[in-house]
Amino acid sequence: LSASLILDGHHLPRSTARSMNRAKGVDRVVMVSDSVMFAGMPQGKYSSPIGGEVDVSTDGRVSIAGTPYLAGSGSSLLDLVGRFSAFVGFPITDAITMATRNPARIAGLSVDLSPGERANIIVFDVDPASGCASAQDIIFNGKSVLQ
Repeated sequence: LSASLILDGHHLPRSTARSMNRAKGVDRVVMVSDSVMFAGMPQGKYSSPIGGEVDVSTDGRVSIAGTPYLAGSGSSLLDLVGRFSAFVGFPITDAITMATRNPARIAGLSVDLSPGERANIIVFDVDPASGCASAQDIIFNGKSVLQ
């Protein structure tokens, strides 16, 4: 039994995120995001024909306007992987496993590559001081999508 966790700092507090990761282990956590169209937007009030009005706070929290209720995540899955170590204090390699290998296993897909196979790759740069990682390059279908 695996647990799907949104590790954005808003859906679960740090203590719960750490406890769940310890209890389930890296192989039984699937990192997910319910990222919404307002993810990454500056602080402010926004509206959409589907979700109505939402508030985006300075820390990226997206909530139903005027309430404490979340309206989705303000972070993409790539953002969550990048901030995982700083948030829960575990290695980024755990986050990569939880965001790639574990969901693939559950979906019945293989992530193992054979020599000569084309791979989609994200190259991370990790800041040793903060533990945060940022994507330096994304190779998709053999081509960089960032450079």
